[in-house]
Amino acid sequence: MEKRVLNLNSRMIIIIISFLFIFAFTACTLQGGKGTIRLLSRDEIQEVEEDVIALVNGEKVYKEEFNQYYDVMDATGLYEDPNELKVIVLEILIDSKVEEQKIIELGITVSDEEARELYHKAFEDKDSSFEDFIENSPGLEESDFLNVTKEAIKIDKLYEMNTIIGEEDLEPEEAMEAKTKYLNTLIKEAEIGVQEEYFDLVPKDYEVDKLKVKNY
Repeated sequence: MEKRVLNLNSRMIIIIISFLFIFAFTACTLQGGKGTIRLLSRDEIQEVEEDVIALVNGEKVYKEEFNQYYDVMDATGLYEDPNELKVIVLEILIDSKVEEQKIIELGITVSDEEARELYHKAFEDKDSSFEDFIENSPGLEESDFLNVTKEAIKIDKLYEMNTIIGEEDLEPEEAMEAKTKYLNTLIKEAEIGVQEEYFDLVPKDYEVDKLKVKNY
């Protein structure tokens, strides 16, 4: 399967849509799931809670998160094959976790000013301003966009710092190739485990451990 590395605009769309739908879930589960679980050796099968579908360097990926991402992306109508979409969702969740961990390791930060400049610029060619959009969107605050945009920019900075993207003016295809190469490196270095129910959804080029649900 060809690996997908989302560009900033595509990633922002997914992050923003997903954020609006699953913020209530992630705000609860992430606060309670900061502990990590060390993966066992490759010849052993580790047990996890039923609501955990994967471990990425010991950090949990939750079933509810998978389901929410699936529902949001399925609602776009862009995916005809449900199983293919499941593979894509699992890949995005694993890739995003690996990227997030590397961003923290490298201490990459983004200022509020950088984020505001980006999403205000996105409205320059629109009939209404960003402020109008927020005003006409009940329950939506600027802080929502501020947070997700900062995360998206951090991801771009990660690739700029660690590939030739930050040094050369590349064609889109060349930039995608550079990003894919670096992401593949991160994936190969990571310890990844996937629950047996979801194991058939793992991209074929990923080396993972099989996890099973605990019996209580």
